[in-house]
Amino acid sequence: MIEIKGIKDYQIKRCKDFGYTFCAVFSLITIFFFLKDDKLIYPFFFISLTFLFFAIFFPAFLKPIAYLWERFGILLGKFFSPIILISVYTITIIPINLILRILNIDLLKRKFNKKINSYWEKRSDDKINFINQF
Repeated sequence: MIEIKGIKDYQIKRCKDFGYTFCAVFSLITIFFFLKDDKLIYPFFFISLTFLFFAIFFPAFLKPIAYLWERFGILLGKFFSPIILISVYTITIIPINLILRILNIDLLKRKFNKKINSYWEKRSDDKINFINQF
């Protein structure tokens, strides 16, 4: 289930980044509970300091946790990416398509017209400067 080879090959820099990130997250949670005058400040503060300590002095200890966290992120990405893409498609593309069809607008000019001889469009500028192209 858990790839031991993947954990062994996991980079120390990623472990440090993982430790710093979770230290920051738990520090923000600590500040939130501090502002609410709640007693939950102490465990979150301890967890924050623990992540900071291991990120600075023993980042290799964070390898299994960081590896599993990254694998969990990949799993969430595989699950939520299609959901997000479908929602963006239904919110943006489908309404625009319906509006264009209702108003009978042909943006690509794909409709066949028997009255015209050619679909070539005349250029407005005949001079092309190949020296200053860009």
